[in-house]
Amino acid sequence: MKVVIKVTLFYLLGIIGILCISVFPQFFAKGDITNIILYFHDLWKFLGNFIQPGSWTYQIEGSIGEFPILKTLWVPFTYSMSILFSAICTAFAIAFILAFFVNSLPKQVVQGIKQFLEFLETIPDLVFVVLLQMLVIYIYNKTGVSLFTLGSYMDDRAYAGPIITLSILPMIFLFKILLFLIEEEFSKDYVRFLKSKGLSKTVILIRHVFRNILPSAFHQSKLIIWATLSSQFIIERIFNVNGLTFYIIESFSPMTIAVSLILLFTPFFITFQLIDLWVDESTTFESHGLAKIPSFQPISCVMKHIKIIHWKKLLPRIPIASLRRQLKNYKFAIGCLFFILTIGGSIGYSIITDNHVDQANIFYEEDGTTIKSTPPHPPGHPFLLGSDKEGFDLLDQLIIGAKYTLVFGFLIAFLRVAIGLCGGILFAFSISKRKQSGLSKIVDSIHFLPLTLIAYILLKPILQLG
Repeated sequence: MKVVIKVTLFYLLGIIGILCISVFPQFFAKGDITNIILYFHDLWKFLGNFIQPGSWTYQIEGSIGEFPILKTLWVPFTYSMSILFSAICTAFAIAFILAFFVNSLPKQVVQGIKQFLEFLETIPDLVFVVLLQMLVIYIYNKTGVSLFTLGSYMDDRAYAGPIITLSILPMIFLFKILLFLIEEEFSKDYVRFLKSKGLSKTVILIRHVFRNILPSAFHQSKLIIWATLSSQFIIERIFNVNGLTFYIIESFSPMTIAVSLILLFTPFFITFQLIDLWVDESTTFESHGLAKIPSFQPISCVMKHIKIIHWKKLLPRIPIASLRRQLKNYKFAIGCLFFILTIGGSIGYSIITDNHVDQANIFYEEDGTTIKSTPPHPPGHPFLLGSDKEGFDLLDQLIIGAKYTLVFGFLIAFLRVAIGLCGGILFAFSISKRKQSGLSKIVDSIHFLPLTLIAYILLKPILQLG
């Protein structure tokens, strides 16, 4: 009974968080972001409407008609979920199969595969989408065979393309995690004992290792599914999938946002709660009868010893020594060189050209009368990467915008690491085990909300104001 009450409480807290997020676009659209009282006024008004079933309607911006929101969103929701679950199942199945077969290869080959997976992790979903679509078009032009639909149009729905693209990165992440978990498991004493009994490596892997790594793989899968949910927002737009994303963008009202996020949140929350009850939790200090570690206050500890540290001697040495060690790693050195050259080149180009972007409306053939192309121009001469709908050179725009993207990317990454590190220290040492369990369940709810969709919901009204 206590478990049911806790799960219900965590679910309600997740719903409350969704309702708070849903009001932000309406609040931002008013322009007075500093007026926090206005936000709570809008939130209270929306909560009053939300508890009334008659107000659950779907309305497209600029239209007069209203439709029952659950009936309207159910079909696109099932369409999006069929793509998502198919991609997740495909990724997980391929990852486990590959992990099983790769484990029988020599260690040097396995290390090479791990390095290759690290490289694939750096490639965005968008690149896989473009390469996949180009491959399908190339095969169709050469053979006349269409492997699958490149985009949805009316009743012709796209499945294979979005599923394949959406399953690539989750498969890579889980495959890499499984390789590390299997390697760690094979280094334990019980595996050596089983080998001494004459059991083969395959039998140990299937009967013992896979069973022991399932809890860890389960906990890691939450982050994988979170990343997949975030990627789906982009994949659906590129493949013109008329799923839940399309209907959110078309309406973009607090009610549509709230109901859509609740539809996404509920099945994942229930599924993981049930699996969490089935999977054995990690062993705690109390289960072994050991004394509970007293609460540690990291801030007071740091302040206590901060005067002992000779900062003037320590600060100049830490960056230089650390930088020297890291530069010996060729991957780190190449990455740093790439970012330095890219950011430096972007800044230099902006200074020299004053952010000039070439534009051409119409290209003519050599005779000067026959039109060769109109915007958007294809890649080639004179624009290497082509142009946008207005005829502006895409390469110039990429060079100018590179410095902003990379600098803000570094800043965001630094803040995520810094805030995560400080929060992790406070969570691990300043909070009791019971409170840690409750806080973990609340934070887990965020894993079932697509990050890109939340970012779009929060940023769209601000960008429109700009």
